[in-house]
Amino acid sequence: SLGDGEQQSEDRQIISFPNGAYGELGYKTREYRTELIWKYMLNDSNQLLLGTFYEEVTFYDMLLKADFHPHYLYRMDSYTDFSDSFDWLTKKNRNIYGAFFQDEWSSSDNYYLVLGGRYDEYSDFGSTFNPRAGLIWNLSDKTHIKMMYGTAFKAPTFSQLYTNENPLVAGNPDLDPEKLKSYDVKISHIFDEKCHTS
Repeated sequence: SLGDGEQQSEDRQIISFPNGAYGELGYKTREYRTELIWKYMLNDSNQLLLGTFYEEVTFYDMLLKADFHPHYLYRMDSYTDFSDSFDWLTKKNRNIYGAFFQDEWSSSDNYYLVLGGRYDEYSDFGSTFNPRAGLIWNLSDKTHIKMMYGTAFKAPTFSQLYTNENPLVAGNPDLDPEKLKSYDVKISHIFDEKCHTS
């Protein structure tokens, strides 16, 4: 690896790797999560669930080793530790706190209804609320309807955002979270023991 005060010669050539090249990238992840959940039976057919949580995620101890130079791609004399020479993924921290609820109704064997939602507050991406709903309706012993709706939110990982000085992968700090909205309707009918359709 290059030490302080050393400079890379501009006329050094990139050579081929007939036997392949070897390298490893790594990091450690530390996660803390605490969660509180309350369940209430409002009546025989209605159950309410409430919860709150806090989560902390930290990436640290970045590792970069290879038998080639990560920038100039020439072969090194030995398998070299570049962890302190290149800032390929700096230490990052993310805090998330939020709350959720789920309300369930059921009426004997006729229907089952669920309504819920989750609120998340990210230290690096702000807040998001995602509702969900589901209904299972048994029209008869042989005919059933299932309907579901929900949204979801997924924040980019630290490696997707901040990986740099890596010859194989480049992070993008401008990535936005993934957002999903889904609908699902299913109707099923049992004709007999050997014939089902949906």
